[in-house]
Amino acid sequence: MPLEKAEAALLPQADARTSSAPSEGRPSISPSRPRAFRARRLPVRVVLSILGLIAYPPSHRVPLDWDDPSHDEHVSLFLSRFKATDRKHYKGTLLINPGQYAFSGPGGSGSGATYRFGKALGELFKGQYDVVGIDPRPRLECFGSQTELDVFSASNPDLDAPLNLTADVREVVVAQVRRLNASSAVEAELCLQRSGNLLPYIGTYYVAKDFAHVAEVLDGHGALINYAGFSYGTILGSTLVNMFPDRIGRVLIDGVANPELWTSVHYEDWLPTFQADTDKAFDGFVSSCFEAGPERCALAAYGQSAADLAQLIDDFADRLFVEPLAVPNAQRPGVLTSAQVRGLVFMGMYSPRNWPAIASLLSFALSGDASPLLDVAGPSVELNSTKSPDTMLSVNRAVECQDSPAYSSTPSIDYLVGRLVEYTQKLSRRFGSLEWGGACATWKGKSKERFAGPFNHTLNAPILIIGNTADPVTPLINAKAVNGMLGNSSRLIIQDGYGHCSLAMASLCTGRAMRNYFLHGELPRNGLVCATDEILFPPKNATLASAYSAEDAYLLDLLRTAGDGFHGHRHRRR
Repeated sequence: MPLEKAEAALLPQADARTSSAPSEGRPSISPSRPRAFRARRLPVRVVLSILGLIAYPPSHRVPLDWDDPSHDEHVSLFLSRFKATDRKHYKGTLLINPGQYAFSGPGGSGSGATYRFGKALGELFKGQYDVVGIDPRPRLECFGSQTELDVFSASNPDLDAPLNLTADVREVVVAQVRRLNASSAVEAELCLQRSGNLLPYIGTYYVAKDFAHVAEVLDGHGALINYAGFSYGTILGSTLVNMFPDRIGRVLIDGVANPELWTSVHYEDWLPTFQADTDKAFDGFVSSCFEAGPERCALAAYGQSAADLAQLIDDFADRLFVEPLAVPNAQRPGVLTSAQVRGLVFMGMYSPRNWPAIASLLSFALSGDASPLLDVAGPSVELNSTKSPDTMLSVNRAVECQDSPAYSSTPSIDYLVGRLVEYTQKLSRRFGSLEWGGACATWKGKSKERFAGPFNHTLNAPILIIGNTADPVTPLINAKAVNGMLGNSSRLIIQDGYGHCSLAMASLCTGRAMRNYFLHGELPRNGLVCATDEILFPPKNATLASAYSAEDAYLLDLLRTAGDGFHGHRHRRR
């Protein structure tokens, strides 16, 4: 999908395709995984042991079809566990689901999440839970290799549109939507050909059944479900608590998507609601950059106000729409487009700790050197044609499309373009066109069963809901909606900060509330507003430790470590 490719562009991997020493003064975004984990000479079990992780069990078989006992096919779920360290006060298993790795949809690796931030979550809850990640069912093979997938993605670039979708550019947009629609049809047909037998059993309904079963396997028959879900993991969380309302232990959903919209309207109709606060996050980016000044934000040197910086970025993107920029000296020489710039900035809004790097990339490009920006935002192709494809984006599309109601008729190109223009003008002229909305129009799979609510069950124990005031992809209105659905069965924390999920910015208030809930069952007052404890565009070697007690500094450090793991950064613990 176009937006997903823009998201993936933000996180370059330090592998044979992209790694090189950064040029002097150029910004760099840290690789998403420490090198030790990628060491190929160490067996996986040895690496997991070094990191304190245990594959537990290495895999677990569950029925492919939970509702048909005569159906004897099974799928294997891979589990990883970060063991509880305080066995005296052991509270059981905490299942986690991160959505996509650093993205906003289903399909991400739960076992990978255990590696990335399971230790920090475990320590946040004082070692009283086993933190367990579960890889989603099953591998959805749509492409023959990673090379085939990369070539397909590179040959189908994102929709490119100006800031204002006026009538004079409509035909250009229509032509691109026709191309995107055709490329989506290709992927849909490949998924049907290669994994058609699995498609009926893909969807949040089946994943919720898997999670409930694993909780029983690990903690005993009828065990209460402890769960922390982020981004798409909140859809899974809402489904889980409403399918099993009498088995709720401690459940947190953070960075909330609206489950009623997710399951009751078509993809192109619920997708726009995800960008309700995107421009608010962007405004925070440019305003805090200007306040920080050129020493801490390179982009600040280009304007006399935050509005100047916003206009500068908009004008740059619009110029690229008219005339894409030749970039011959990038690691992969190519052309920089408006969609790549807007996609990079959009994904940068997910994590304020990435804002200095995003500002530096833009500053280099505006000064005439767009190579660093294209190195991050441009496409790449795996040269090892024997490498298995990453199935995350295909699973993402399958779940999103099959959780939604089926189309009674295929939407027309004119309708899809009309919806694109409408929500771009209403919600975000700057970022709305990054997702054209027609990804499910050509999808050919359908889940045998799906859970479409109701999402207002009375639960045996209240859950905790967290929403940021300026989340670029899961706006606060969604968290408030789910809180309203569940009533007294939930408590809402509003974190006054930027980024995707509360982990994007550390907050003592939020961290204490989470810890008290998971350790003691203490509930905050509904609608509690929590400030954040981070400096945007911090000075080099800045530390907040001196302003806090040792205990609070340690809690903030855990929250930052968890957030960096969730968003794919490396954070060096003090």
